[in-house]
Amino acid sequence: MALDQTNNIIKLEEFTEYLGDEGSTVYGRYEAIINAVSHLFNTYTKRKLKSRSLTEYYDGNGKSEMYVDNYPIVSVSTNIGIYVDTSRSYSTSTVVSSSNIIIDSEEGKIRLANTSFSAGAHSIKIVYTAGYSTTTMPEDLKYAAKEMGRFYLNREGSNRVGIRSEGGEGGSVTYETDMPWSVKQVLDMYRKPD
Repeated sequence: MALDQTNNIIKLEEFTEYLGDEGSTVYGRYEAIINAVSHLFNTYTKRKLKSRSLTEYYDGNGKSEMYVDNYPIVSVSTNIGIYVDTSRSYSTSTVVSSSNIIIDSEEGKIRLANTSFSAGAHSIKIVYTAGYSTTTMPEDLKYAAKEMGRFYLNREGSNRVGIRSEGGEGGSVTYETDMPWSVKQVLDMYRKPD
């Protein structure tokens, strides 16, 4: 198994250090867990969290602002960034000048200064880079990924991460079924609104 470099929220070294297992020989297993956690985080938040180049198509809303699916916006590609074209040919004549684009990176909001996003099905094409790099990935998100990775590992063993409740005399233990609440709380902060 290889680490999915496109999606990994944390590095293998960060995970093994968190587990206290830097000399491990089970890296393939850890890589599989990191891949699973990263996929879960992207699915749950409805975003691609790690930085990458994207080409996306949107329905125009007739307004001067819109939100993209992935953020933070790192950059909009120069000269091929935002096309507003109801005919969907996306030729160079339909590219919006960069001087007319105002970006709120953290919210994923793009505003046009002198025009609007023409109403129409798939009338908008945006070529941009969005997501967190390995150096800008928020620490709480990385920690949640490590905790979720440990949760996956511990479901295979007898450790006690992911406990929902414990009984007294009888010794009953109820485990979380999908993810620890602490991980869910962090992911909820990064989840794209509906």
